[in-house]
Amino acid sequence: MDMIRVRGARENNLKNINVDIPKNKITVITGLSGSGKSSLAYDTIYAEGQRRFIESLSSHARHLISQLDESDVDSIEGLSPTIAISQNLGQRNPRSIVATITDIYDYLRVLYSRIGTQYCPNCGNIIKQYHFDTIVDEIMMLPSGTKFILMVPIKKEESKSYNDLFDDIYKWGFARVRINGDIVSLSGDLCLEENEDYTIDIVVDRIIMSPDIKQQLMDSLSTCAKVSSTYKTNRIIVAVLGENGVQEKKYSLTKTCTNCFTPSNYFQPRDFSFSTPHGACKECSGLGTILEVDPDKVIPDRSL
Repeated sequence: MDMIRVRGARENNLKNINVDIPKNKITVITGLSGSGKSSLAYDTIYAEGQRRFIESLSSHARHLISQLDESDVDSIEGLSPTIAISQNLGQRNPRSIVATITDIYDYLRVLYSRIGTQYCPNCGNIIKQYHFDTIVDEIMMLPSGTKFILMVPIKKEESKSYNDLFDDIYKWGFARVRINGDIVSLSGDLCLEENEDYTIDIVVDRIIMSPDIKQQLMDSLSTCAKVSSTYKTNRIIVAVLGENGVQEKKYSLTKTCTNCFTPSNYFQPRDFSFSTPHGACKECSGLGTILEVDPDKVIPDRSL
């Protein structure tokens, strides 16, 4: 319903008022002093919304909250949970907003910290941590007969040469790597320039999808997780071979960007607070848009 329908409002000095208030729009109630503006807005619509909300709580919670009387009205349809801000509240400080005055700001910070989507500050890629079961379930959805390769991206330590890196990979029991998109065997003669950067992925397993490969897939993914943890990349690459070429899906086992390795922390409610250095804008300290001011005027220190 796109309307709040009030029928037969008789609270205080209201005389069987019927009114339809559209949702998602700003509605202004005007009238002479004593005409019933507050009776309609606060004592009828807001009070009924609060009463219904309290009734939706558990019996234990209702015992802790004072019960509200029903408004003197025949019916109110399309009513959502309501919040009322009285004009005598005003702004408590320069940082006060509607959300802080009504105490919903704390709930919003908790909500965003739990379900918010993180983006890499360097490349804009979505940062998401995949659980082991989720990766297995997504791969098992591939059509039967699909060929795919499990790989782990790695980075060479500055103190090691490429030959030392390949020797370590060979000791792990792997026979192939992918260098700049080309799969090569470690038994061949690999000559890489030490001062060049290469994209290197360890080929862990090559699998053809079938209904009975789940255990093999889980074992191979466990090996991928162990190798990626050792090389501190914490990523797994699934390269699906098809008629249209190779399609890759990257999975991050930690809060790390799958594209540029940028690590990220889990969201905390304080990250969404402009009153702490963790969430405040570094340029304006959470005070909003920076305005150009006369440098000769004295500006009070309002930094955190």
